[in-house]
Amino acid sequence: EEEKIITIDPAILDNYTGKYKLNSNITVTIYKENNKLIAHPTDQSKVELEPVSETEFVVKELNAKIKFIKDERGKAISFQLDMNGVSTEAPRIE
Repeated sequence: EEEKIITIDPAILDNYTGKYKLNSNITVTIYKENNKLIAHPTDQSKVELEPVSETEFVVKELNAKIKFIKDERGKAISFQLDMNGVSTEAPRIE
């Protein structure tokens, strides 16, 4: 089923910006552009993360979903990427 894209507070997006290590070769840099979250993996083109909840985002081009895992202060410590039936956790490195 098609998930509904919602609008979330840009301040929440700030908690997610940073660098995350997806695997030994790929670091994903997440940053904000015009109050949208952009993910830029190493040596790949950047993609927009579209929010479907306060912690879950879809990447339409990749048919993927990213869910941010937060600590008790609300800061993201990792994200979980679900793509092609595989789930990968990417810890935040900076």
